[in-house]
Amino acid sequence: MRVVFLYSGQTRSFGKCFTDPKGGHLVVWRSQLWQVVRHYPGALCYASVADDENAADIEHLRLMFRDPVIEVIRQPDLPEPAGGATELQAATPYRISTSVQAILRQLWHLRKVYALYEPHAREDDVVIRIRPDLFFTRFVPPSELPSPDRAMAPYWGSFGGMNDRFALLGSRAARCYFTSHDVLADMLREGAPLHPETLQHYVLERRGMHVRHRLIADFVTIRTDGTFANQVHLPSDPLLYSL
Repeated sequence: MRVVFLYSGQTRSFGKCFTDPKGGHLVVWRSQLWQVVRHYPGALCYASVADDENAADIEHLRLMFRDPVIEVIRQPDLPEPAGGATELQAATPYRISTSVQAILRQLWHLRKVYALYEPHAREDDVVIRIRPDLFFTRFVPPSELPSPDRAMAPYWGSFGGMNDRFALLGSRAARCYFTSHDVLADMLREGAPLHPETLQHYVLERRGMHVRHRLIADFVTIRTDGTFANQVHLPSDPLLYSL
């Protein structure tokens, strides 16, 4: 069995997770991502990130993984489904905090990173989906990794579906998760809302996968200025969480 990390999306604040508050240089064990990676020595890593102003920071993955496969690519302006945000998102009772274009680009980039990994995929792989802008405060590895048709999502942040920022996935579940962009039009026709958490859960369930929401993984989104985004239950200064 192999563990494979797949990073995708905008790099944004990825570099902030590596800065040593005492010296300002990069120290891997001060990275909050290390709280996850350290449990899976020898894990593989594939990353596809947007060509934005902080894209070079994704090279910090080389501090944690041996020979990670890294792609930096421009995110295109994607054609939006007919109906507009109001109609496309009407089927969910949850507030949607991002634009239609941002949701489409997230799904598009999930597909891009999976395309890097897919030629090397194995049936017994366990894939970890992780966004580059996450700042972990706690991660407890599950006693058993998911079988091919199962997904493990955090116990929180499901918003009617499943947390769309972090997940442990069996090989078949990973293929469903990362290729949801391929079936987006079909899902919308069936009545699924253009809502990230709902879409990811819907595509897995639709394809016969099983999702469990018991993963102990606490994290926040970290902004490019180094502060936490949209969190009221944690102190806003990341330096308080230095390892």
